[in-house]
Amino acid sequence: MSDAQLPVHIARVLPTPADTDRLGRAFASMCEVHAPGIAAHGLQVNLSGELGSGKTSLIRAWLRGFGVSGPVRSPSFAVLEPYLVSVPRPDPARQTTLDVKNVSSLDFYHFDFYRFADSSEFAAAGFRDQFGPGRICAIEWPEKAGERLPTADVSIALAVEDAGRRVTLGAGSDLGRACLESVLKEFDSTAAA
Repeated sequence: MSDAQLPVHIARVLPTPADTDRLGRAFASMCEVHAPGIAAHGLQVNLSGELGSGKTSLIRAWLRGFGVSGPVRSPSFAVLEPYLVSVPRPDPARQTTLDVKNVSSLDFYHFDFYRFADSSEFAAAGFRDQFGPGRICAIEWPEKAGERLPTADVSIALAVEDAGRRVTLGAGSDLGRACLESVLKEFDSTAAA
């Protein structure tokens, strides 16, 4: 499916926590494939949803997919948790036309703006400096930063549905569309038979 054919919003049902983990690992795999684009431009992923909808669980699985083994908590009080993640050499079967071997790591910033009283706190904290080339910014509660937050490459909306979750994914840039296409390809190919 080409970028032009990719729908703006795509929904999937995540019936179990294992499905949420599988989606997080698909995001880690996507970073392997698109490391040069992320290194050149950065990647912003906004995660929205009520408390308990699975935002932190998804980010934790994403980081586990990178091999992060320590605690991964929601940075509700700290607001920001930084990680340096290794990007393995891609599987030649999934290699894009871009040269990945020059990218060995990326900065991963896990933000949680839940405690922001208003959007001016984003600017006052100086967090804008964390966005850009070589950086993945995964943001919980992006709406609390308002219009001060740059436009997301990928948007994720999570909602509790029955015993599981429903996720709606959207792309806001060409890089976001390419990344989302890779995520969905990996996620759908690993579905239980």
